Amino acid sequence: MKQEKESKETLVNKNFCLVIFFIFLIGCSIDNKSRIWSKNEKIKSANQYKDIIFEDNKEVSQELNKNIKIYLKDKYTLNNRKNYYNNNTGIINYDGNLKQIKKIKFSKIKNFSKFKPDMLYSENGNIYFFNSKGTVIKFSKNLEVIWEKNIYSKKEKKLNPLLNLAIEKNTLILTDNLSNYYALNILNGDLLWRKTNSAAFNSEIKIAENKIFTVDYDNILKCFSIENGNLLWEYQTENTLIKSTKKTSLVLDENKVIFLNHTGDLNTLDQNGNLIWQTPTSKSIIYEDSFTNIYSDIVLDNNTIYFSNNKNEFFAVSLDTGSVKWRKKINSSIRPTITKDLIITIADNGFLIILDKKNGKLIRSTDIKTKIKKKKWDDLVNNGFLVGKNKIYLSTNGKLNIIDLSDGLSKKIVDLDKKFIARPYIYEKSMYILSSNQIIKYN
Repeated sequence: MKQEKESKETLVNKNFCLVIFFIFLIGCSIDNKSRIWSKNEKIKSANQYKDIIFEDNKEVSQELNKNIKIYLKDKYTLNNRKNYYNNNTGIINYDGNLKQIKKIKFSKIKNFSKFKPDMLYSENGNIYFFNSKGTVIKFSKNLEVIWEKNIYSKKEKKLNPLLNLAIEKNTLILTDNLSNYYALNILNGDLLWRKTNSAAFNSEIKIAENKIFTVDYDNILKCFSIENGNLLWEYQTENTLIKSTKKTSLVLDENKVIFLNHTGDLNTLDQNGNLIWQTPTSKSIIYEDSFTNIYSDIVLDNNTIYFSNNKNEFFAVSLDTGSVKWRKKINSSIRPTITKDLIITIADNGFLIILDKKNGKLIRSTDIKTKIKKKKWDDLVNNGFLVGKNKIYLSTNGKLNIIDLSDGLSKKIVDLDKKFIARPYIYEKSMYILSSNQIIKYN
């Protein structure tokens, strides 16, 4: 009897193991179809992935899979309205040797490194920027001055206005940190209209269907008419006593406007001002603590919103529902680049990071500080990057770090300026570098 009992127990255990094994096989089959966990699918989709070890939801502080070679096969990004709406620069057709072609100087902008103003270029290659007195300057792509316009009084000029710019057809829209917003004719610089807001502006500007979308320092999304500057509607989010200097980021998608306010709330509204959803992303329950959060620009790609912050969080959020698809521990406050399959970003600690776009899994991380002296690592500031044909161009403290995308290694560091330089700009296979008092053009 005892032997019979043991035999039955053995049979039960075998059957149990078979059931578990069967469930495991089904699970593997499902994962292969979904292309989430299958190594073979990874190799097929990324061409060069081999023997991948995925690091799941751990802070990126060391190199992983650094022997993996990555070659992007996506089409080059064109300078078009879609890139303007979704903030995704993609892969740009550029592989220059960074030989200086021309340089133009203007009066130095105070607090340039703090507020990081953006240069604007139109589809025909003309460039728009401003100087320390708020004078708007239109340059040709060869950096020749076409016209200059200043609308400010002597008192306002002494306050050193900081401007945000956007273009719609023949109209240049500007907002500033003095609570003004106005429109200029891009052909001759003539003032079309000028208005005053209840609060200052430090936000990207998006324009669609004759509507101007921007956010002021009170965390209010404003919608103005491009024809006369009249307020069409506004949407109030949580205000804070302490204001962040980080520019508020916006993207547009068909009838939706999406923005991330200073408290870390991601908001989506229709273009009539009706809230569709709101997703809080800040862990702090004290609003005044949130001013220490520095968020990257938000980027929209295929119904998913991507962004990160300096609190070790990288988000992928559904555009349709506002639900968080995945969240990873990546400390980065600069705009990521999204390709067909991958996310490329650079962490504040100097690691180039490649993620799987669908699930956020870390594919490769490489240390790009190898050509920088260790004693300068703590002072390193990443200001933004662009992805070229086979290289990444990263702006740091007055230097341009040129990184080979295939292996993730820093190949060369070029000294461009002793001061802060903004994220590089590329137009028609030329690179433009912006600092507080000059624009330099390279081939």
